[in-house]
Amino acid sequence: GLTVSADYYHTKTKNEVFRLGPQSMLDSINNYGVNSPYAQYYRRVDGSPLVTAAVNQANDAEWGNLNVPLKNGAQTETDGLDIGANYRLETEKAGIFNFYANANLLFSFRYSDPVAGGPYQYAGLYSDANSVGIGGEQGTLPKFQINTGVSWDIHDFTFTVNARYIPEVDVWYGSD
Repeated sequence: GLTVSADYYHTKTKNEVFRLGPQSMLDSINNYGVNSPYAQYYRRVDGSPLVTAAVNQANDAEWGNLNVPLKNGAQTETDGLDIGANYRLETEKAGIFNFYANANLLFSFRYSDPVAGGPYQYAGLYSDANSVGIGGEQGTLPKFQINTGVSWDIHDFTFTVNARYIPEVDVWYGSD
């Protein structure tokens, strides 16, 4: 009644769609005004565009809208191992029990794009637009995670208890 599996994966993508980092866009707009490469994406509260190179034009009083465009050219390369085990125990009176455990081991997760640069290693880290600032946020990518549990089938009912463990991760602030 024992089933065991192990799957190694290695995936590489090119020319992925990515979104620019809104905070980096805003910082550029506030530093360079109309000379920022992102000025075209910003509108004041009255809908007007920036017309001068003055600093700090995208402030709380004038804030309108920032269109964060999608771009092409990001690359991701990741590899890891998926491991699973299941033991099925059939009894005459107590029903059927399935004991299972699955794990993912993330060896690497490298990301790069034309704006953020890279490649950056995100395995074991958390990243979002606030921590990264320049795009390339990946969310939570723990080095491993484990899912385990037991299910009990008796008569016309199935009862399942499941537990998932995700270890602590650090926040990525822009160094590899």
